[in-house]
Amino acid sequence: QFSYNSNPPTSGPHFASPANWGVYDYEVHDKLFIHNLEHGDIWIAYHPRISEEAKKQLQKFEFSKIVTSPREANETDIALVAWERVDKFNLDDGAFPETHVRDFIKRYRSKGPEKIPAGAMESTFN
Repeated sequence: QFSYNSNPPTSGPHFASPANWGVYDYEVHDKLFIHNLEHGDIWIAYHPRISEEAKKQLQKFEFSKIVTSPREANETDIALVAWERVDKFNLDDGAFPETHVRDFIKRYRSKGPEKIPAGAMESTFN
């Protein structure tokens, strides 16, 4: 059994194929999303306990190179994950930190070690 360096994992052993981009309403195996991270995708993992309103806020980030899913093993409400990077936080006051999430995506999307196919990136992200 391999022990990952973080929770959620930011690199390490993974499945041969990545997941399709999008918002999942079910838990996806970490090894699937680790492959996405290698391609420079962002994984937004949320604990299932977060409010329905917060889950709706996460749907705003349904862009190319982003996968979002519930993850029971999260230590915090939200974990923003990129290759070898993780930013974890709780939604303490109920306010959703949209700017914080957007900044993480802008900083780390498309920064994985494995080259992505030509044309896979969308041209804008606001």
